[in-house]
Amino acid sequence: YWSGLYKMAGIYLEKYFLSFTSDPREKADSFLRLGTLMDGKGDYTKAAEHYTRAIEFAAELDTNRRYFMNNNLGYCLVQLGRFEEAEPYCRAAISIAPNLHNAYKNLGLVCSGIGRVEDGAENFLRAARLYPEDVRAAKHLRELAKKHPKELGPISEEVRSFLDRWPLEERSAPTLKSIGRHLVFLQMGADDVERRGNKALIR
Repeated sequence: YWSGLYKMAGIYLEKYFLSFTSDPREKADSFLRLGTLMDGKGDYTKAAEHYTRAIEFAAELDTNRRYFMNNNLGYCLVQLGRFEEAEPYCRAAISIAPNLHNAYKNLGLVCSGIGRVEDGAENFLRAARLYPEDVRAAKHLRELAKKHPKELGPISEEVRSFLDRWPLEERSAPTLKSIGRHLVFLQMGADDVERRGNKALIR
C-alpha cells in the first residue's frame, strides 16, 4: 500500500478478509475498511463496490457503521455522476442518524446534480446548520445560489439571509484531516461518536 500499489493491496486485503472470518459483522467491517482505502485514493468505483458489499453484511452492525457505509457509498456515487443511484443511500444514512450532517450535504449534491435546486439548497442549509465547522455545505450552497438564483423557490430569502451571515472567507479552521481519518470512527464508542461524530465523518 505505502509503495503506491494500493489496488493490489486492496485485492490482497479483500481475499484475506474473506478467508479470515465467516462472521457477517466482521465481513461488513472489513469491506468498510477496504472502501475507505479505495475512497481515500480517489478510486470511487472500487470504493463503491466495497461499500455495497459492506451494506450486504451490515444488518447486525451498530448504527454508526451503517451510517458510514450508506453515507460514503452515496458520496462515491455522486463523485461518479451517478446521482439517482446515490440518493437512496444518502436518505438511508439520514434515516439511520438524522443528527449527523454529511448525508444532508451529500443529498444536497445529489439534488443539485439532477436539477432539483430548491431541494439541494434545503439539504445544504440543514448540513451547514447541524455542523457549522464543516464549511463544505455552506460553500456548495453559495455556489448553487450564485449559479441558480431564480430557482431557489420559497427558500431564496432564507438562503440569502444565511449566506449574508456566513463569512466563509473568515472560517479558515481545518475541517477534516486526511491522515488517519478513515478508521477513527471504528475506534469510537457510540456515545463518543454521538458527541464527536461529525469530526470523524469522512465524506
